[in-house]
Amino acid sequence: MTQRRLPFALLLASGFFALSDGQLALAQDSSRSWGYTTLGIPGLLEMPSAFSRPDGEFALSYSQFGNQYRGALTFQVSDRLSGTFRYAGVDGFRANGLVIENWDRSFSLHYRLLDEGRYVPAIPSSTVTG
Repeated sequence: MTQRRLPFALLLASGFFALSDGQLALAQDSSRSWGYTTLGIPGLLEMPSAFSRPDGEFALSYSQFGNQYRGALTFQVSDRLSGTFRYAGVDGFRANGLVIENWDRSFSLHYRLLDEGRYVPAIPSSTVTG
């Protein structure tokens, strides 16, 4: 960083810290719960998280982008374990000069191994079959 930009960057960073009240929030704070990714697992858009949804929650999700389709059925089995059945497809997929439809079914388990602490992030484990 050049000498001119350094004071501006420090001023900007101190302004953000002052506005945040000097407190940093944990990512697993339940007030910051997100929804589901386009693959049907807890997270945001295409970014899965180690956050678990409330125990017993049942969710259906559907997303479409261009000629890609994804549908998912998710159930929160326990406070740490969730299961997702997913059906995804690509319509009009071109391969070797042929235009085909490609559909896939899969099942995944998402388990939170370690809770978030002051210095340790939450660690999830996911298994996908299909």
